[in-house]
Amino acid sequence: MDEIGDTETFVVPAFYNNNTQNIVRCQPPPHQTQSMYALSSASGGLLKVENSGFMPIVCGGSMFGKEDRDKCYHLDKEQSGVSSVVGHMRERRQGAASVSILNGTALWVTGGSYGYTSDTTSEWIDVSMALSALSTDKTTVGTLSEGPGLPASLAYHCLEMISSKTVLIYGGTDWHESKFLATAWSMDNLDQTIGDHFWIPRAPMSLGRFRHMCGVIRDDIGSNSTGRFVVAAGGADAPASITNRVELLHIDDSVSESWQEGPPLPINLLGAASATTDDQAILFVAGGAFAYEDFLDANSFSVNDNFFESKAIFSLRCLASFCWWERESTELIFTRIQGVALIMPPTITKDTACT
Repeated sequence: MDEIGDTETFVVPAFYNNNTQNIVRCQPPPHQTQSMYALSSASGGLLKVENSGFMPIVCGGSMFGKEDRDKCYHLDKEQSGVSSVVGHMRERRQGAASVSILNGTALWVTGGSYGYTSDTTSEWIDVSMALSALSTDKTTVGTLSEGPGLPASLAYHCLEMISSKTVLIYGGTDWHESKFLATAWSMDNLDQTIGDHFWIPRAPMSLGRFRHMCGVIRDDIGSNSTGRFVVAAGGADAPASITNRVELLHIDDSVSESWQEGPPLPINLLGAASATTDDQAILFVAGGAFAYEDFLDANSFSVNDNFFESKAIFSLRCLASFCWWERESTELIFTRIQGVALIMPPTITKDTACT
């Protein structure tokens, strides 16, 4: 068993019949653990296990900024911070982006960087490989399968499912060209196979950005339903400053596809962890950095990691075509930058006290 750093959880609201109910969790909060090493700039997602719920998986990342990792880990939900290696990646990756595909049975890890070299490759792990690694000796842990090439060299980008079979990849940085990207592409047919599918150019954002926060939220509560939106929030923009600007892409309107200005974050924010509830009603943004010192050296494009980090948790809700950012009363225990946020489907009770 390994430990990949301290983890923490908080309870989020859920929507039922357009009314907000509280999730009641009948267990104490997870204990804090003394980590053997901590990861930043990792990526992750949930693998669907038949009749057993979901497996949280985290891949890659950087260990104290000294070593990029080439492993995927399974996080034990019952033991906070404790993990097991379930796969070896083909590349060392930090700042990669991941998404669950093939109806939730595989995790696709895309791009990332090793040092200051962005990557055009991808790889994936399926649930059978992860389960096999957990049931056998660590020496038999397999290597992830090679995935489709990316449309560009990408790191610190976003990757989101915009339908049951289509992904959207947007933003990020291309270290080769020393620039931030506003471009976006989609790929179809990822509900059946992972092959050499074609990347389709989509409408670019108005702002090139990387280390931004992302998600898909819906605005179909109430009579003024307008559909679903891809979110690009904060990050570092083209002039290399942290921004609070938010852009939204209406993905249910293929006729007039374009990004539009969204409600700004309460603060300039970069590198926060983000996750959307299963019903796509709320996007949570946690941690990140709100300021920096000497963030960018214009001559060498090198990054100084002297960030002023945040414990804040914000949420974006869209109700009846009206969106707002709201600061939650909960704060993180630790300041975090480039963390991974996963929303686990909890056991939900209504009108029942914990015993």
